[in-house]
Amino acid sequence: MADFVAVVEATAPEAPPMPPPPGADTAEQMLQRYAEQMLFKRITPEEAAEGFANELDQSISATN
Repeated sequence: MADFVAVVEATAPEAPPMPPPPGADTAEQMLQRYAEQMLFKRITPEEAAEGFANELDQSISATN
């Protein structure tokens, strides 16, 4: 098995980097916003989770 891996590493072409998945560019900002609202008790953890999931779904759907 180790010999096979060594051969593949030596002969396989360099793979291009994978593009980020849809919605990844805004997910971190959304998560931070919902976390801050939750930490300052403006919304409950359940509301934060639901809002984040819904907004992320919309972001992903908009890119397809």
